[in-house]
Amino acid sequence: MPANYPSSQPALKTTFADNSPYSEELITKGLNQPNLETNAIAGELGNNPKAAALEARAASASAVVNLLGQLKQGIKDILGTTNWYDAAGSTIAAIWAKFHATTGHSHSGAANDGPLINSNGLDTDAVITNRIENLAVTAAKLAADSVTTAKILDGNVTQAKIDTTLKGFREDQYDFVASGGVWTADSAGSTKNGSMTAVVAYIGGLRVTASAITAKVFTASKDTYVDLGSDGVVDYNEVANNAASPALAASHLRLAVVTTDGTDINNANNINQGQFEALTPTVSSRILLITDSLGNLIYNRSPSPGLVGYAVLTSPIDVAVTENPKTILSTVIKVPVNRNFRIISMSTINKLTTAGWTNVGIAIDGTFGASQLVDCLVADWEGVNVAHAGKGNGSAMTITLKAGVQNDSTRFNATVAGGSIDTNVSKMLVYLD
Repeated sequence: MPANYPSSQPALKTTFADNSPYSEELITKGLNQPNLETNAIAGELGNNPKAAALEARAASASAVVNLLGQLKQGIKDILGTTNWYDAAGSTIAAIWAKFHATTGHSHSGAANDGPLINSNGLDTDAVITNRIENLAVTAAKLAADSVTTAKILDGNVTQAKIDTTLKGFREDQYDFVASGGVWTADSAGSTKNGSMTAVVAYIGGLRVTASAITAKVFTASKDTYVDLGSDGVVDYNEVANNAASPALAASHLRLAVVTTDGTDINNANNINQGQFEALTPTVSSRILLITDSLGNLIYNRSPSPGLVGYAVLTSPIDVAVTENPKTILSTVIKVPVNRNFRIISMSTINKLTTAGWTNVGIAIDGTFGASQLVDCLVADWEGVNVAHAGKGNGSAMTITLKAGVQNDSTRFNATVAGGSIDTNVSKMLVYLD
């Protein structure tokens, strides 16, 4: 029998039926009896509330037991646990404390903290200079050994990233020797042995070291080019005596050129480390002073050297009418892109006739132009100074000094016999401005 819930409670009579605990009026009107009231309540709850199963949350519930199931599901979702009644991993108060301005959330990797941030966890330009305030990061704020080899993961610091960082520092500087790297003959005139002191150099902007070398036996009758690589390895590149210089490998610095004859290193100056006193090698009638035949500096000692090219005559040169113009000096230089350089030539010319003008000019890569050629009109035995300024292009450039005679109308059009250039008087020097 279903339960009734009348809108208002009627006044009940107090006469009771025989053998009945209820009045006749109560029975007649069908009002709730205690057992029916219990049934009504159970029907409203819907079975046993204690056994309410988890139920997907919804806007309404068909019975209290369903509502209880939805509430249990909600608690489980909030906790993120396996069961709705499992212990919470953290309290709301503890979580909120992580947002405290000074004592809050951090990525320490410790329990209840965030994990350590790796290189992929930061957006590009996420940390900018003005965010790193003066003294914001101090030794006291860093734990001992907080940056270890293990934390510098493979790939986080790469050569490409280093190159990009150092690019502006390196673009206009030369590789150079900071200290050491000096070669000497162990017994000049007796053996082919040489030794080198320990060296510190900078190649591509990076510090490079190599240990001392003792009693290195050089090959007979060779010019051995000694190069230091950015890996700290010393290389030996041999060519025949007075042959063109071998190419300098990338990320290498040329330390010396050691010349041997059939039995020994004949003289201390047969070890060429860029000094003016060097005796060998002689390539294309020019002793390699300052640079090799390809323009590479030999034992450069400055990131911004002054003298980057040098040539001097080893014998007199005559300029005949049929040879005009004739090369008297030539050198190869390497100057960084857009770096200014200055060429200076000093010559003494013995003009043999007076019918034409003796001329000296400078060419770059064989080209004469209005900005590259300087005419020098001189009298007999007069000194000549020729100068030219230009900009580097980053590659090897051939600088040539030419001499000749000309008439009044045509440059380098010989009309008379030539002149001669005195030995060891004509020199050409190339400087960086």
